Amino acid sequence: MADDLHRVLLRIRHGTSEHAALGEWAQSSGVDAVARLTSILALHGETADLGLLISDEARSIRAEAHRSLLETIERRAQLVWIPVTVATLVPGLIFLAVPFTAAMSQVTGGGS
Repeated sequence: MADDLHRVLLRIRHGTSEHAALGEWAQSSGVDAVARLTSILALHGETADLGLLISDEARSIRAEAHRSLLETIERRAQLVWIPVTVATLVPGLIFLAVPFTAAMSQVTGGGS
């Protein structure tokens, strides 16, 4: 991000407007959070309290990243249950099949 901001500053020093340089950064990054941040930074000349807006956006981006991380953790936690279920079902079926087979052979008269 520091390199990207350095490129934005170089573009501004070479005559590109702040809004255009920030727009180029937003477009080249392809990240929604950067696009939202650049739209706030473009308000530099139009608002008095830019720091509050940037702080709110940073808080929003952190909350979004936190939600995404929680979703990933939940998906991985669900994936754990597949091998656990298989690992418990197979031995359970074997332990059930042995007495069931013995009981069926006694009922059908096959084992005495």
